[in-house]
Amino acid sequence: MLVGVGVLLLSGCAGEEAGRSWSPEDFGNVLELGGEAGDARDLNSFAFSDLGAWHMFGLPSPGVDPFPGNVAGPFLLTDGGSWLGQSLLRPELRID
Repeated sequence: MLVGVGVLLLSGCAGEEAGRSWSPEDFGNVLELGGEAGDARDLNSFAFSDLGAWHMFGLPSPGVDPFPGNVAGPFLLTDGGSWLGQSLLRPELRID
């Protein structure tokens, strides 16, 4: 019986998926952490911060922001929290 279970387990690993290589495109936005704040006091969109920080930043939804690498915020953690702006930081990459 133990041999039969071993054969079943090994035969399941030898399917067409066994030799496949995976790429990041195979897995969409699994966590879906993006979102835009509706107003200055909107607490429904995701934001992230460093330990001990007094502000946080958010990620825009994919395809919404015309500036790649843009982050939303900052979201100030004072007085109940409020978004200071939709996007005060826009990184720019220049190739000379």
